[in-house]
Amino acid sequence: GLQFINQYSAPKEIAVDSTYAYVEMTLPYGSINGDMARMANFGQWGGYYPSYSLVLNPSANQTPAFAGTWVDFLDDKGNWVKWKDFESVASSRLPIKISRLRFNVEARPFAQEIGGKATCTIPAGKTSCEAPETFDMALGTQGYNRILYFVRSISNPILRSEEWIMTRWDNKQLPVINSISYDETNKQLDVLASLEGDGNWFDSVSLREFYLSDKNTGTRMSPTGVIKSRISGNYTIAYDLSRQSEGKYNVEVNIRDFFQNQTNKTFGEIALDNTPPTVAITFDGKPVKDDTVVYGLENL
Repeated sequence: GLQFINQYSAPKEIAVDSTYAYVEMTLPYGSINGDMARMANFGQWGGYYPSYSLVLNPSANQTPAFAGTWVDFLDDKGNWVKWKDFESVASSRLPIKISRLRFNVEARPFAQEIGGKATCTIPAGKTSCEAPETFDMALGTQGYNRILYFVRSISNPILRSEEWIMTRWDNKQLPVINSISYDETNKQLDVLASLEGDGNWFDSVSLREFYLSDKNTGTRMSPTGVIKSRISGNYTIAYDLSRQSEGKYNVEVNIRDFFQNQTNKTFGEIALDNTPPTVAITFDGKPVKDDTVVYGLENL
């Protein structure tokens, strides 16, 4: 069966005949947000999402809408910064404190209001309002906030639109390198690593960068790690050292996560020699040439 879901206004069954049921779904003009309105197939989150081709009457009130950067954050340096800059915060940027939000919308001839976690009102003809907020992105902490904010008409609440605003950081945990092994025959270095909560926050809790360093020179080596398996936060990463130039290396494994937290672990010395061996044969102290005939190797 189908389940009719409408967060704007309750669905209404207006007629039923032998073939069809007719259901009224009232939506703001322009809305195609499946989080707000959809018909869900049995056993599924969704199925059908809003889709239509209509032209709004010029005399009708336009649906409220976010504009520009949608939302700006006031940081602890007194700067207004677009929210997208805080969607994923690298650990190197911490600590950061956010104290206020500024919502940016299109002007309308009626009063509007912002709703979600923070709230504020926008007078008719104006384009922004502010609200207090607290994001304390301290060192050694983690946080994830995904909030659906809406802007709507105060007098006619069904006239509204919405946007997801996300903020996430993680300086609480580091990648864990559990073991390192080297197959000298195939010149492959295998690393077992793990990360708690792997896959959370839309897969932002994850390992993302894998490389090697030579501790003898302090430089980065050529091979990059390839994920061979990823199961329940446990990674198997392979490095192909056949791509590395010949030499002796004091190998260190380096792994970073999505938030640029890094763990390093020393494996030790690896000698790479790709030059085929050569054999020189002499007879009576002279090189054996193509026209030299040797009758017995015991005489060499």
